[in-house]
Amino acid sequence: MYSSNITGKIWENEWGRKVLYNHGTCHSKGVMILLNPKLDCQIDEEVRDKNGRFLGARITLHDVQIVLANVYAPNDTTHQVLFLKEIQKLLSNFAQEKIITGGDFDFALSLNVKDEGNPASKKLLDIKEIDNLCHLYSLCDIWRFLNLTAKQFPWRNKSFLKSSVSLITF
Repeated sequence: MYSSNITGKIWENEWGRKVLYNHGTCHSKGVMILLNPKLDCQIDEEVRDKNGRFLGARITLHDVQIVLANVYAPNDTTHQVLFLKEIQKLLSNFAQEKIITGGDFDFALSLNVKDEGNPASKKLLDIKEIDNLCHLYSLCDIWRFLNLTAKQFPWRNKSFLKSSVSLITF
């Protein structure tokens, strides 16, 4: 099922709270942020890209502003680099705030951790761009920080036997 304004309203009714989403097409893309209906927070601002690949929300939780973002990156290097530059622009309004990002960046962040599928050396431009993004906004991959040498990933494509970062929390 793909997301649309109609399915978004259905999901909100089922979830019991406003659902934040950025629709992709009927064949691909689309991101969503679900906040626990019991969470006492205010949604202050929402930011979306035009392709259904990025959704950001500034929320206030216990008098603290936090920016939540969900990312669904393209899977080819050329589009990934452009997309990461676009994320830099979208996050620029939140540069001094606490940012938590999750989603699918579709590549390993280091040459040291990827051991299956396409060689990470093909993603050098992507790695450089994500390093730049992390530096600009003081972001880090917390899972990788806690598991520096692990050859593990949150997602593994069994049919193609390749690994990819699919959940990154900054």
